[in-house]
Amino acid sequence: MQGWAFKKVVHGEFQTWENEYLELPIHEIHAQNRLNNWELEVLLNEMCWDKWLFRRDSRIFLPINEVYNYSKTGIPYLNPLVVLLFKLKNTRQKDHQDFINVKPFLAYEEKKWLKEAILVHAPTHQWLGYLDN
Repeated sequence: MQGWAFKKVVHGEFQTWENEYLELPIHEIHAQNRLNNWELEVLLNEMCWDKWLFRRDSRIFLPINEVYNYSKTGIPYLNPLVVLLFKLKNTRQKDHQDFINVKPFLAYEEKKWLKEAILVHAPTHQWLGYLDN
């Protein structure tokens, strides 16, 4: 990736990444293209065998094949349950709006999984009241 400058996030601070092997607790890489100022953010997560583990609470997991889906045109996207799970910490108004927008499209089992995950990780979170109906 010629023309790109990479930084890793270590304890909340940016440090130049010299392409060395990354180890825990590093979960985030940022890159900027010097030619056109495009930016890229890569978030890394743990997995154990065939399970994705929520890095903030490893009691929460999904089968690895449920972490992402594909659109009708073949574009991969992250499962909204995973995205919402990460939005539990420091939920902003736009995060809450994302939850409200996604909720009608969640199947019963997905709502159940999300509710159980919230009960484990953030048992006083406001979204719990929305998942009962």
